[in-house]
Amino acid sequence: MTEKIVRLTKEDNESLRWALTATGGDDRPVLSGVFVTGGKIVSTDGFMVFAAELQGESELAANDGEILKGKVASSATIVEMEEVEGKYPDYESMIGGYVRDGVVAEVAVSSRRLVAALKGMVKGETDGVVVIRFYGETKPIEVIGRQKDGSGMYSMIMPMRLDRYGDEEYRPRWRPVKEKEEEKTKEEEPLSDEPLSDESLS
Repeated sequence: MTEKIVRLTKEDNESLRWALTATGGDDRPVLSGVFVTGGKIVSTDGFMVFAAELQGESELAANDGEILKGKVASSATIVEMEEVEGKYPDYESMIGGYVRDGVVAEVAVSSRRLVAALKGMVKGETDGVVVIRFYGETKPIEVIGRQKDGSGMYSMIMPMRLDRYGDEEYRPRWRPVKEKEEEKTKEEEPLSDEPLSDESLS
């Protein structure tokens, strides 16, 4: 692996540390790092995909086409990373295949309230399980989980009516896929707790 020094803005630091939490182990090297491409970073461990846009002044974006691996301390502006050799999975086709039938339900909720509900339900567990139920765009969502001893936990979070308050432009819409990828009619596998297949990630 090639070692390199990468300069980070505050925003890049936060995005990179977040993306690194979705990387895989060393058993599949290309998934152990973050892929830099087209002004964004992408990571996956086979079960989830994280992606974030990079800021216009980002020096991290200069590493386009590279897979970078390393530890990033909070607020660090200069970090040492390793470049991982190999071809990164075609994440655009994978995402496009799963969402090609369109959005079934979209509910805007406070990220602070959602995180608060989830953190309490998985505290003390290495891989806590929760169920999120949607009843419509203008109705609250339910988050159902359990404590470590198996006893139940429940949260209801009211939706945010962004269009009503003139904040529609604030609604997050960005995804790391091109429109042409979303229109593909690729055969998709049913969603499950199994890792994404090698075929999807090739």
